[in-house]
Amino acid sequence: MTARELLTAAHEGMTPAEIAEHALKMADELEALARMITSQNAIVTSVCTILRTQTNTIRTINAMHLAGRKREARHALAAVAATPDLEPMPVATITMEWSAAMFSPADAQERH
Repeated sequence: MTARELLTAAHEGMTPAEIAEHALKMADELEALARMITSQNAIVTSVCTILRTQTNTIRTINAMHLAGRKREARHALAAVAATPDLEPMPVATITMEWSAAMFSPADAQERH
């Protein structure tokens, strides 16, 4: 079943007030998911910036070497090699499968 179908089925036995309360709880879930995605996007952006910087540095060192500036290239390479390793970054694993439990108002209440 699709998420829409599961949500429709969950709302069938509810009063308008229960549906409204459930909608607010689902909105809280969406906001939490959006915060997590935003955090992951920031990590990816940071890694891309580091990779781009390192790639540009390697190209500069290569250009120095090709231009016969070998001593300067060796010193630049030594500086890059001395850069500390990056600490592992936390990356959330999202495994989502639509299920009736996801749309159960009781389950949503237990998580908050």
